[in-house]
Amino acid sequence: MRLLSQFGQAGEQGQQRKMPHRHPMVPVGRNCVGQGIQSLPREEDPRIAPSNVDIDQFIPQIVSYGEGMTKRSKTAETAPAFRASGLTKVYGEGRTAVHALRGVDMEIPRGEIVVLLGPSGSGKSTLLNILGGLDRPTDGTAHFADTCLTDMDDAGLTLYRRNHVGFVFQFYNLMPSLTAEENVELVTEIARNPMAAGEALSLVGLGERRNHFPAQLSGGEQQRVAIARAVAKQPEVLFCDEPTGALDSTTGRAVLRVLRDVNDRLGTTILIITHAAATAAMADRVIRFADGGILEVTVNKTRVDPEELVW
Repeated sequence: MRLLSQFGQAGEQGQQRKMPHRHPMVPVGRNCVGQGIQSLPREEDPRIAPSNVDIDQFIPQIVSYGEGMTKRSKTAETAPAFRASGLTKVYGEGRTAVHALRGVDMEIPRGEIVVLLGPSGSGKSTLLNILGGLDRPTDGTAHFADTCLTDMDDAGLTLYRRNHVGFVFQFYNLMPSLTAEENVELVTEIARNPMAAGEALSLVGLGERRNHFPAQLSGGEQQRVAIARAVAKQPEVLFCDEPTGALDSTTGRAVLRVLRDVNDRLGTTILIITHAAATAAMADRVIRFADGGILEVTVNKTRVDPEELVW
């Protein structure tokens, strides 16, 4: 790809630079005692060449639900996608401190669509950021399968995000100078087991629009490109933060249909944060948040088709 080939040359040159010598292996086990997780070698600067580090050699327990991606541990095969214990997140100190999470305990089974509902400031996005490896808790533990995320250093979390999770946000974050297919290729170029960009676009119903630029696509189509980009690396988990927030109800239902298809066809665990309470009906599990904690967990006996949702 023309864009990445330029960056690739720069990256190869950047790999020649070494960080100052430090101890080659620095354990970071702060909360998850006995998990056997080690940090990545400090000589490898994760800002330059994290793709050259094999996460499996440092995190032997990490699991992939798809075939042929990483090694499995025996317990990981039956472990939930995520589990959290006593998760607390505090921003600031003293009287101005904001308690975004207040001792959250939860489990999310793998392969489910889970909808997180709650008003702004209730802790939904904070939880997503911690489970997605974008932030760290102030206290408590979070596990992906049987791997403790809390013990990972920054380089380990970078590889976790790269190899195991995908993100879809309210705003599409597409490169305007690249076609739909080239936007998806931004991920497939660095993923270790990607599907073809064209295949990912066909999965979301945009196979014939692959050569169109974002400005030539509707809002719903741009969001579907963003979903294709996220699923192209075949992640075990897809985090969706208000994926229909910028769309009208008809287009929003179409986007939710795409997410449902991804779940049905690939078995991807999908977490959706939304203010739209109607979305709960399409989920396997609904988690309601309030004031930094879980108010209620509901398991739906049947899932409503996205086309039947009423905003």
